[in-house]
Amino acid sequence: MQNGFSKIVRCSVNSMEPDDAADVPSRILALLLEGLDASDVARMLRMNRDIVDQHVEELRVRLGVSHGVPVEEFVRKRFSALAARADRSTEPVSEADQERRVRLLLRLTFQELMRVADDADLRGAMLAQTVGDIGSADRSGALQEAEDLRMVAREIQDLAERLLDQIRNQ
Repeated sequence: MQNGFSKIVRCSVNSMEPDDAADVPSRILALLLEGLDASDVARMLRMNRDIVDQHVEELRVRLGVSHGVPVEEFVRKRFSALAARADRSTEPVSEADQERRVRLLLRLTFQELMRVADDADLRGAMLAQTVGDIGSADRSGALQEAEDLRMVAREIQDLAERLLDQIRNQ
């Protein structure tokens, strides 16, 4: 169940460019506000627990939260009026704003899709290079896995391009 605080944080997370360095701490804070502990946050974001703790500490410093006070508790107390206002917001959204939001979400989705494809391609190339350097007995199987990974990356890129063409031609 999303509470008002996480709605505010998610709203700010969704309005940022995905490459923005502030994106990760915002996501961590949103998950903490939803009641997850740092271990669950680390698992959900596929991060090391120590990295999550570092981001929480950075948030603590930025917000001026004293040690011993959970960051999420501090945010709830400080921003409760803002959260209440966000929960009461029932004003209709204009068609232009709806269109802008949909386009933003589409752009973010395609950027994420292309990033996944790039990551898969890079990992395939690194795997092939590593297998070549190591000279493993199961070299052919590992090289095939690397090629499969790169093929998946190309398929993801092709899918994204086809979807973009369909959207543009509607």
